[in-house]
Amino acid sequence: MRRSNFSLRMLDRSFQLPLTIPDLEYTVEKYGQAAIGGPRRASVGVQGEERALWELLEWLRAPVEILDRRKDTVWWGYLDGVEVAIGAIRVRVTLDGMANRVAVAYAFVEPGSETAGTRATTAWVQDDDSLSTYGTREVLAQLGSATVDQAETARAALLEMMRYPQPQIEVQRALLAGGKKTVAKTAGGSGKLLLRGWWDTLDWTYYAQNAGKEAHEADGNGTQDLGRVSGNQRAAQGFQLVGSGWEAAAVKVKIRKQGTPSDDVIVELCANSSGAPGTVLVSSSAAAAVIPASMNWHTFNFAPLISGGYQYLQPSTTYWLVVRRAGSVNNDNYYVVDVDEGLAYPRGVMRLYNGSSWVARDPDADMNFQVLGGRETTLQIEDIVASNGQFITGIVVEDRSNVISNQYRRGDTTALFEIQELLRSGNNTGRRLLARINRNRELVVSLEPERDSYNAQIYIKRDGAVENQWGDPYYAATCPVGQWALLKDVIPSSLDLGRMADPSMLFIEEAEYDAERDVYTPWARGQDSARSLASRILEG
Repeated sequence: MRRSNFSLRMLDRSFQLPLTIPDLEYTVEKYGQAAIGGPRRASVGVQGEERALWELLEWLRAPVEILDRRKDTVWWGYLDGVEVAIGAIRVRVTLDGMANRVAVAYAFVEPGSETAGTRATTAWVQDDDSLSTYGTREVLAQLGSATVDQAETARAALLEMMRYPQPQIEVQRALLAGGKKTVAKTAGGSGKLLLRGWWDTLDWTYYAQNAGKEAHEADGNGTQDLGRVSGNQRAAQGFQLVGSGWEAAAVKVKIRKQGTPSDDVIVELCANSSGAPGTVLVSSSAAAAVIPASMNWHTFNFAPLISGGYQYLQPSTTYWLVVRRAGSVNNDNYYVVDVDEGLAYPRGVMRLYNGSSWVARDPDADMNFQVLGGRETTLQIEDIVASNGQFITGIVVEDRSNVISNQYRRGDTTALFEIQELLRSGNNTGRRLLARINRNRELVVSLEPERDSYNAQIYIKRDGAVENQWGDPYYAATCPVGQWALLKDVIPSSLDLGRMADPSMLFIEEAEYDAERDVYTPWARGQDSARSLASRILEG
């Protein structure tokens, strides 16, 4: 690279071979880092011969690294877009807005009907050529009320329109005078490489996880008294898991109370015994006071097993969910559960206990229920990366969260969204979790470092200058983030800090390095990134 202390290294899209980039003049302008994600956006100016500039368009999604004057890699990611300016014409092509795998969610309408029905989603369709070139980039479009044919037609139209990057062409009017072109014809032009970190590619695909939920949630068209008379002392619903097994952490039952019962509601997860509930595996209870007077879902959480974790449920194995009251039957004060007399649940039957045996309900029905799994959140992040991290080579979890949550995902949100939500829950001691993509394209999950003013690595002075712990200028090209910085000679020692968090230390959430000016600009956590930490200090 000419006229710069920085250089670029590019590979082909398969990550196998070094890419011989066009013979142009490249100038690294800016690049950024974040405590959540690692390398973010970067920009590189280019100048040179027109044909070489146009050749850059052929390398969208190619891996890119930025090296400093010491030949250390300070940024890594991929080529997300290219801008080319030739005379008065500016062309911009990016991967934004491109999708090579499309599905449509809609409210199903029967042909000839005007009444919208339940949510439906088409199957996914894809363009294999685009997918093999750029990787999988999905869009789940929302259509509103539609028939199946309408939804599938819209899906085909969207795929045709979005399967390849679409150029944006601009005529720069400032370069035109009196409606006549005044730009000199030259053999050269200029442009820009628009780079992004690999973290952003986790937003390209939607994440679905079928494990962690077995349920029947039909619109209630019936109810079943519970604990009113001897014939309904208990209600049970059989069920089976499909696919893989998982640990059951909670159940939900749609229930209400009638009158003023004072005894607890008990929910038991039981093994199967000759087509009826058998051995109780785990149980949970709820006081009468928390059971609503109107029909609603109530959650019963199971305690972890002594051996750790929760009760594991095998796939294709019958289990029973039993609901009962702790006290005796009472004709005036009892409980009521929601049932579906349409018998829409395919993997189990409902039974009632009459004091001596389990019998079928008359009329027959299925009880509405949800059995919910529990999985540690950093294990869930591992699952997401394994499923959707098409460019991520692995995951390194340096610190486990030890926090359990339900792992079921419908598939309406992206992998990036789900990972960010899991990170926000932190660990079981209340500390925050960070994640970054390292140079090997591994996702590294770790705890946010603890605040320690005696071991700060970065010092920010009144004029915005940045120093290391020895008082020397900080090597800004590394663009450090995810660290605590200490303000130096900014806050007067006489300030009473007894009733506030120490304002002399700030966590660097994001940062940007301006390579042309050799300026490092950090942003503190909770700060609007439009105003840098340095500018805030200078403004007082």
